[in-house]
Amino acid sequence: MHYFSQRGRGLLASFVLCLVSGTLLAQQQPYDIFPEAKPPFYRIRYEASTKPGELIFPASYTLWIPPGVQRLRG
Repeated sequence: MHYFSQRGRGLLASFVLCLVSGTLLAQQQPYDIFPEAKPPFYRIRYEASTKPGELIFPASYTLWIPPGVQRLRG
């Protein structure tokens, strides 16, 4: 006796694939934890705000300043 028809097995397989693919394709933590930045690398992180008009997602920036550079312009 068959528990699932061919169509039922296909639907079940599709459902399981959707559940698993979301986890596999999602970014894995700890993207909010970065290794220590030592010169010539400098790192800053801005946390998200709950206030309207301010940053809604946290943001991290890393800056590399080549050795010997005396002045930065930007």
